[in-house]
Amino acid sequence: MDVHGFHRALSREAPERRGGAELPVHVTEDGRVFVHVGSRFVEASLDELDRIFARLAADGGSVVYSRDDPGEEPDEVATEVVELVAEHRLPFRLRSEPPDGSNDSDL
Repeated sequence: MDVHGFHRALSREAPERRGGAELPVHVTEDGRVFVHVGSRFVEASLDELDRIFARLAADGGSVVYSRDDPGEEPDEVATEVVELVAEHRLPFRLRSEPPDGSNDSDL
């Protein structure tokens, strides 16, 4: 999904969810990044994630971050995602378990 598709999906969310929304972000063991849009997870590149985080920060949102194998050292992609969160000064919280829906074929 491109960043414009993400923003269109976000704008269709209920108004109370737009401002201050928590965006679940999950990094898989093989380095793929997924963001929760609507009712499912969609894959996003790091460039798309950078733009998504910029919009999320402007809207006063935050990130709920999780990754596969949280007890292991993070790989390069997981580290880059956390660096993007910090760069955009987004509030975030860590989840030790995969997000709801992670058993779906999308993730």
